[in-house]
Amino acid sequence: MKLPRTILVLALFVAACFVGCHKADTTAKAQPLSDNILSELQKAGPVEPDTSTSITSEELRIITSMEDALAQLATKSPTAKGLLEFYQQNAMKAHFIDNQTFSVMEVPTSSTPFFIVAEPQPREHGANETYVAVSFDMDSSRMLLHETRFSPLVKGLYFAHELVHAADWLSGNEPLSEPLTPEWLYGEYRAHSITSRVLNEYTKGGWLTLVQESIAARKRVAKEDGQDPTSYILGEVPGDVQLINTLLGTMDLNNMNAMLTQLTVDANMLAIEDRITDPDAAMKTDIHFLHAFYAQAINEMGGS
Repeated sequence: MKLPRTILVLALFVAACFVGCHKADTTAKAQPLSDNILSELQKAGPVEPDTSTSITSEELRIITSMEDALAQLATKSPTAKGLLEFYQQNAMKAHFIDNQTFSVMEVPTSSTPFFIVAEPQPREHGANETYVAVSFDMDSSRMLLHETRFSPLVKGLYFAHELVHAADWLSGNEPLSEPLTPEWLYGEYRAHSITSRVLNEYTKGGWLTLVQESIAARKRVAKEDGQDPTSYILGEVPGDVQLINTLLGTMDLNNMNAMLTQLTVDANMLAIEDRITDPDAAMKTDIHFLHAFYAQAINEMGGS
């Protein structure tokens, strides 16, 4: 049995929040650096930092909370440890000004810097008041963190997912793209793939076992409903909640919704990879599933 390629994805009612999180945002501008951080540094060299502002204690608390969440995963996951090292080597804390601007207070020393900005005000989305934890904007190389009610586990997984996008963008492996385009979907595939490894390592293989049990239940549900057993089931099936509670402990509604959708996506992906032995063909089918999943999420959110 192969390790599942994709695990982490937002709950359906917040998935649309992440649609476009890592695409170009022409309104987001770093001060005093211009939109394209790397090109600006290459052309002009170091710039004078803005020393007139500083990070607030609230901003620092949010950033530290996210760092601690990833560090917790890194205690058991070598993959998370690698992402944490990437973060430590390249991230620069910046001060949140508003939704369009942030203030850089020191000259970047890394050749591939990105900026960590904490917005103290939480972002609510959807009737269940699920909170967006983190998003990465490529155009300004900005990782925007939000106050959330998620557990350290869920926050750490979201952070890991977005750090993959940041690393791929800064290394030139993920271009600016629009939602549901092939380039965008491949970026999601990569982020899901690496984050899946983090979770399975953290649970010492327990997540893979859980996913296999959910796949078996999904096949039973499809058979009972007269469906093709290879069809996508874009939702939870009976027993999923109990499986998650047993492995990860009892959690509140927001965290459970995130993990249930994570399980839904992973179960569909792993079922594809078990059925299709050719790696390239399996990857293409995985990406086809991601398209179906995100298209439904966007539709349910009214195209937002």
